[in-house]
Amino acid sequence: KFENDKINFDLVLDCIHHRIFLNGQPLSSKEISSARETMILLDLLLKNQGILNNDQLPASSYASSRYEFSGKIVLPLKRAVKQILGTELSLSVTGQICDFTIRFDLGNLKIRIADRYS
Repeated sequence: KFENDKINFDLVLDCIHHRIFLNGQPLSSKEISSARETMILLDLLLKNQGILNNDQLPASSYASSRYEFSGKIVLPLKRAVKQILGTELSLSVTGQICDFTIRFDLGNLKIRIADRYS
């Protein structure tokens, strides 16, 4: 089932092996430097109706700086989605350097979070 899900969903978060798949294609560490942090972010955004403040994120250097967060998490993911899926990912960061808000609109994106295989 999981092998089929990787192909049938636009974005699959494999929480077991800390891998991200777009259209069945795994993202490498060159494409996205921190898969684990990116998966945590997307999971939290989905659980919080697409809006988070940085103080809701687990403590890390990404959570304390808007620029670090954008450069290491948001921009690489947006770039990969554009390149592989051919669509814009509606993920934005606004606010101050140390007090920022992340917004995510799922749009037509089909997402699967795999925290166990069935």
